[in-house]
Amino acid sequence: MTTRPVVIWVDPAAGLKGMHNLGFVDLLMHQALPQTVEVALAAHRDLAPDRCVSLGARGVEVMGVFSTDVYRFADELPDLAALTPFNVALTAELMELLRQAGRRWPHRALHFVLHSASWPMLRALSVALASGDWPPSWRFHVFLGYWPGAGVDGEVIHHPLMLRYKVALSAFAHRTDVRWYTSTADYRPGFQRLLGDRSTVALHPFFLGQWDTATPAPDGGSSGEVRRVFVYGGDIRPIKGFAQVPEMIEHLVQRFPAVTRLLVQLATPAKSLKGSLKSAGERLAALEAALPVLEVTRGFADSMALMEMVASSDLIVLNYDASAYRHKTSGFLWLAAQLGVRCAVTADTWLEREALRLGMSGWSIEQRPSGADWRPLNASADAAVHAYRHELLQPLNPWLDALAHG
Repeated sequence: MTTRPVVIWVDPAAGLKGMHNLGFVDLLMHQALPQTVEVALAAHRDLAPDRCVSLGARGVEVMGVFSTDVYRFADELPDLAALTPFNVALTAELMELLRQAGRRWPHRALHFVLHSASWPMLRALSVALASGDWPPSWRFHVFLGYWPGAGVDGEVIHHPLMLRYKVALSAFAHRTDVRWYTSTADYRPGFQRLLGDRSTVALHPFFLGQWDTATPAPDGGSSGEVRRVFVYGGDIRPIKGFAQVPEMIEHLVQRFPAVTRLLVQLATPAKSLKGSLKSAGERLAALEAALPVLEVTRGFADSMALMEMVASSDLIVLNYDASAYRHKTSGFLWLAAQLGVRCAVTADTWLEREALRLGMSGWSIEQRPSGADWRPLNASADAAVHAYRHELLQPLNPWLDALAHG
């Protein structure tokens, strides 16, 4: 009988909504899995049956225990009356997951990995853990995936948000079975301040890209002609700069005369667009008919397809809203860094700070009344950059192996 540790990825929204959630499931279906641990997925009850069958064929057991929209309050500060039913429902689902796991894998070392945990989810998790006599060998690895309201040095920027995280995290003060991680150096000082000296906040590896491939070293500067550009990908959203995509395409054609492909991938149906987004969609269609180098793909693209699109590009453009992305992260940037692709990112945002920390080549885009100003990213390739890349972009499978056997 096998005695391998069990790693249970807890993704309550897998099957509910969101490209990240479906994307992670697709990676579980296609990426090489670690051989030293058994992998399971705790998902939403609406996860498509064909995906459940495909995962089962790979030895990944699916536990459909969630029906709550776990991201409902991720970016909000609701009052107690709105939050209480949410917490009650999610707590009950988490407890059911723990009970099912205990029955399914008795006397086994279980590692629950909760990725992209927001403060409301932390509140529910703390109650679930306190409400049962769970085996002492179990470990809970919590990925703190949202901005805690602090600056890059841990200073308070958004006091109400930090207060909610402080209250949520205080419930774990005496627990020794919880490990804390976050996704970026921007967030670590804030979470470390909130947790104090009782816990260490580590960086977890980027898990929406390649799981078993060494990360290339930064090249320290732009090199080679830009011929293939990934202009836009994913859901059509104002904060991702879709309204500016037609102007960006025209600019790219002028800036890079040797360009042979401008790729746009749209997951949102055009018929659902309104206002400036609808206008941008119509202008994009006109450009598609007029520019042979413009390639527009429509419909959901799984993570493997998106990786291929980015990997085959010389440049990825992330011309996102500066206010929305002041502290918001982007999986596309990490994917580009992992694949060694240059980037053009909005200035004075997390995107620019992270690109510099990762030693990425490319440009910073500053929006001015006179137009966009493209400036080279002055990234270095020093020891700090290499150390950060090694920690953040290390292959996931060896990390999971160390996590489960450490």
